[in-house]
Amino acid sequence: MRSIMPITAGSLTILMFVFSLNHHPYNKLVENTMSDSLKDTVLFTIDNPKSESGRMTGLHFYYLDSLAHSQMPNMSGKNIKLPLYAPTILIEANAQQIPFLVYPGERINIRYAGSDSTQMYIQGNTQRNNEFIFFRKLVKKTGNIYYGFTLMPYHKKVNTLTNIHDLEKTIDNVKNNRLQFLDGYSRQFPVSNDFKKIAVNCIKSTAINDSLLLYYNNHVLLDKQNLYKTLVISKIAGIRNVGFMSFPMYDVACMNLVAMALGGPPHDAISNNSGSLIKRFDFVEKEFTGVTKDFLMANALYAANLNRVPIPKAYIDKFNKQCADKGYRVLIERKLNDHSKSMTYARGSNKLLATDGKTVQDLSMLIKQYKNKLILFDFWASWCGPCRAEMPYSVLLKKKYAGKKIAFIAISTDANINDWQKAAKEEAIGNGDSFLLLNADQASFVKHYKINAIPRYILVGKDGNILNEDTPRPSDPKLKVLIDEYL
Repeated sequence: MRSIMPITAGSLTILMFVFSLNHHPYNKLVENTMSDSLKDTVLFTIDNPKSESGRMTGLHFYYLDSLAHSQMPNMSGKNIKLPLYAPTILIEANAQQIPFLVYPGERINIRYAGSDSTQMYIQGNTQRNNEFIFFRKLVKKTGNIYYGFTLMPYHKKVNTLTNIHDLEKTIDNVKNNRLQFLDGYSRQFPVSNDFKKIAVNCIKSTAINDSLLLYYNNHVLLDKQNLYKTLVISKIAGIRNVGFMSFPMYDVACMNLVAMALGGPPHDAISNNSGSLIKRFDFVEKEFTGVTKDFLMANALYAANLNRVPIPKAYIDKFNKQCADKGYRVLIERKLNDHSKSMTYARGSNKLLATDGKTVQDLSMLIKQYKNKLILFDFWASWCGPCRAEMPYSVLLKKKYAGKKIAFIAISTDANINDWQKAAKEEAIGNGDSFLLLNADQASFVKHYKINAIPRYILVGKDGNILNEDTPRPSDPKLKVLIDEYL
């Protein structure tokens, strides 16, 4: 449900996958299923977790999947089990946005390293600890290497072409300084060859994205000289030289390049018509090759799917024919099938899908089932970090009111069934308490109560009528006062 967005510094949407892409050892895995095995999980232990009002506060990270959509996993508590199926860069959601490369099967400790960042380490593993520290030191020395919220001085708007040329030199110097720092660091503090390859890819990809952001912020000046599109397109050669690795810096550079080459801003989304999808797909088909082409074609189709843009069958057929990577083909087929199931329900209907993936009932019927009980509805989504950060507090509320006349019902607004099922399992939401609102963008309940941002909590009375259409969050003590008032 793309119109419902959390109020955060960045809009974060994510998926996770499990089908191995054999062409590259660093790529994400692409089937949306759950695994309880350690090899598919990273275990985090928080050293001396901070607390507020007697409750542990969560850490905030996000990461990108193989389609470059991001998610804030729930990192609340002392021990955290995070399903990951491939090497993944977690980005700390703060001003510095420190990257941490983690591998499935690892047991990682997290300590608070100061007011600016946290620090990861593995007891007894010097090489991995060197790798965890590297990006933190790199960012401290050379500035942000990833930008979810912040721009750097060399992205700024200037007055002359000479100024742009000078800033390009600065970007190149920053890249070279980072590569030199990596070389010196790895000699003093041993890291693996794989880590060095990934770090080089991230550094070079960031430099390409730096130039793109500089061009965009000066597009009026560059357009006057008929240079803007030429400069943007010239970065395709740089992308080819860097080489495909499915990590945030590379993915974002590729997506920004495509969006800007087609006349849009960085991070430009597919709009509400098929024409924008076709234009993007055709450009990718013409200008890119190999796995990068597969990634960008799949990204375009999935972005269209999320934004309810009709996808011509001819382009699905073209994708299946041209995409060499089976993982991307399987993934897109599943996402489109999920979307198709949801969209079979008419506009205005309030149909809820149960966790079995088969049973469908109307929201009004669910409310009737809980007659003579209060109902606290939690509208959330798998990709919504603030939603999932509230889940531990919801668990505490359920325990406090166990046996009382109140039901806690989580209603996901996800566009894809598998995303919801996977996240619901991760959050340990009971099967009878978890539902997916099908075709959520068009649900009359959503429109009537103006659920334009999530998380959103609505309290329903014992008579089935709405008592409070925007209650405090579970982490807010005021919610308990409200519940007690009506119990």
